[in-house]
Amino acid sequence: MRNVVRSLIAITLVACNRDVPTGNGNTMTTGNGPALTVVVGTRVAADSNGAAVLQVVASFRNETAIHLVLVQCPLFVLLIPDPSGVHPGRLDSSMACPAGSPMLDMAPGDSTTQMRTLTAEMLAPYAAGQYALNTAITTKTALYGPPVIEISLPLAAAP
Repeated sequence: MRNVVRSLIAITLVACNRDVPTGNGNTMTTGNGPALTVVVGTRVAADSNGAAVLQVVASFRNETAIHLVLVQCPLFVLLIPDPSGVHPGRLDSSMACPAGSPMLDMAPGDSTTQMRTLTAEMLAPYAAGQYALNTAITTKTALYGPPVIEISLPLAAAP
């Protein structure tokens, strides 16, 4: 478990731009080769009242020759008032999907997406400024922290 946590911290320290991870790429590994390709992006949308909301979308693709298991729970999202994303202890088991969550068996070539919407009410307590948006993805064997995305609050008006 300690090695998994170290790997997760190393993976999350890789910077990315608003939509596509850079540096080590967007392939999450367990030390035995590629396990899952994950791309996390954001977009500002409007809710039914016209208020700006932040949609966080994670796309997953199994580009391996083996089956992978993705745990199906709401995408974990954390805003940190530090655009570098360096925040000690931000990846831990509390970010993982709860035991007993449904699982999705991803055959080679399969892909899926998960979306989480941060409503205007959820974002209201945050002061204006730059934030790091961290996400956590749970598979059957590990917890991953894809690269950090920088977010500016308040959100620009939805298109």
